[in-house]
This record gives sequence, C-alpha cells and structure tokens, in this order.
Amino acid sequence: MHKRQISSIFQVGTRLIFLLFFVFTAPAFPQSLSSDDSGGILILKPTDNEPIPTIIKNVRSCLAKAHPGVKIKEAVVSGVDNAASLVRSQKPAVVLLVAVDIGQKLVELTEKVPIVISDLFTPSYMKLFTDERVIIHTLDIPISRRIEYIEKILPGPKTIGIIFNPKKNTAVVEEGEKYCQDRGLTLKKFPVTSEKDMVTLSSLKIDVLLVIPDSFVCGTLSSRYIMTLCLKEMIPMMGISEYFAQAGAVMAISPDLDDYSRKLSETIAKLLDGADPAAIPDVYPEKIDYFINIAMAKREGVIFKNDAMAGAKKIFGQGN
Repeated sequence: MHKRQISSIFQVGTRLIFLLFFVFTAPAFPQSLSSDDSGGILILKPTDNEPIPTIIKNVRSCLAKAHPGVKIKEAVVSGVDNAASLVRSQKPAVVLLVAVDIGQKLVELTEKVPIVISDLFTPSYMKLFTDERVIIHTLDIPISRRIEYIEKILPGPKTIGIIFNPKKNTAVVEEGEKYCQDRGLTLKKFPVTSEKDMVTLSSLKIDVLLVIPDSFVCGTLSSRYIMTLCLKEMIPMMGISEYFAQAGAVMAISPDLDDYSRKLSETIAKLLDGADPAAIPDVYPEKIDYFINIAMAKREGVIFKNDAMAGAKKIFGQGN
C-alpha cells in the first residue's frame, strides 16, 4: 500500500471516528413536540449521529410488527430538565433513552412511566438504579470477551496492550488483567489522562493493541495518533466498532446491532403489553460481530487464524 493510500485511509478514518464519538461530545438541541395525545413511546436522544439512527430505525421496524400503529415520537434533548418536561407533557407509556446519560436524574424528576435505557458505554452506573421501572440494554462488551476475540482471530498473541484513562476505566482494566493472568497472557497497561501523555507513547512493544470504549482514548486526535503509532510499529489494533476497522484498525468487534435492536424492541413491546418492569432483566449483548481490514493487515504483516476471515461480518480493503 502506498503512503498516499495510507494517508487517505486515515483521513477517512478521522471523519468516521468523529461521527461515531460526536454523539458523546456534541451539544444537543432541544426539540418541541405537540401534546395532542398521550401514550405510545417517547424516544429521547442527544443527536442524530450513528449508531443512534440505526438503533432507532431497527427498533421502529421490529415494533411495527409486534405493535402496528403504536405511536412513536422522537426528540433531541439538551438535558434532564428538557427531557423531564417532554415526559410530563407527552405522558408516554414507555420512555426510551438512546445514548443520553440522564437516566438516573430522569427517574427522580418523573413518576410511574417505565424507562428503557439504551447505553453505548460501560454501564458502571447500572447498580445506581434502584427504581424498578428502569431497564437497561447496554452495548458494552466485557473486556474478557474482547480478549477472547483477539485470541479467536490472531494466532498466539502473548502480550496485549491497552491504552486507557485510569480515571474512567481502571476497574475494567483490572478485570482484563485477571482474565489475562488466568489465560497465561500479559496485559500491558498504558494509562493516559492528557494529550501530553498520549504523545509520549512512542514504543509499545506488544503483540496487539486492545481499544476499549473510552471517551478520551477514542477521541478523534487520540485515535488518529494511536492508529499511526500502530502502523509505524506494525502492531494490529482491535477497535470497538466497524468504523475503526474501516478507518484503519486491523480488526474490530461490536455487538450485532440488528440483534441488539430486536431485544430492545422486545422489552418495549412487553412494557406496552403491561408487563411489570421489575420482572424484566437488564440486557447485555449476546451476538457479537467482528470486522477485518485486510489492506491494513497486509501492510502490517498480520497473519490471521485459518477460519478468521470466514467468520468476519465485513472485510474492508479487499480491493487494495
């Protein structure tokens, strides 16, 4: 692959990563809804950037079969006060929060209505919700499963590196350390809390780099720097979504959004049918997809296990 092609990959990658993580950083704008009727489903979201539209589209499609004609309203919210005002005025039968971190406060400001939370990051706050009307569907994949997929795709990795913000993900990394110890692997830690820390990472000396959901590490500039470093050192990266693989990571995993959305719609349908929210468990992703960038794998000299390519959901860079 020529340097011009690599540069193009990173330029496209930066835009894709920005789109993915804009959802966590961009200011949201309030949206008004008419209150001519009540009931149905009120979907509250912070933006219309992926993967939010895909999740909502899939949920709508599934609910159209289970509850044809059910009223579904969407609103971009700017904060918990805006959201609580919409809930009180709309009087929905179910509230669905998609990637908007206001669940705990919304519970305090509203009454009775079941709240389903579709969460994109690590659900460390799950135990904070004691109200039985809250049900959480998380897209989070435990770090142990992320490491399992590295072993599934690559032959014999021994040292796995992880770059993380210790203020946010120390507990996750400790869980990964224990899992690696039990498997005879080494998890090499690279804690970073600033851009200055990031640029000091000049030599990793690892077999593979694992990326976990971390708003700082996965930010636009940080991701671009990490991808460039991995390319320089010929180290494969395991990203957190297909956007990473498309942008230049050798491989990535993510929950199957179709399966995730189907389960999310099933929970909402149960609530519409009158089920007790307290009897519905929180849901973790079961079906996981992985993605491969074959062009970057060739560039970095990465060898996959014999059946790894066959099991990939998508393979990028086949024309390069």
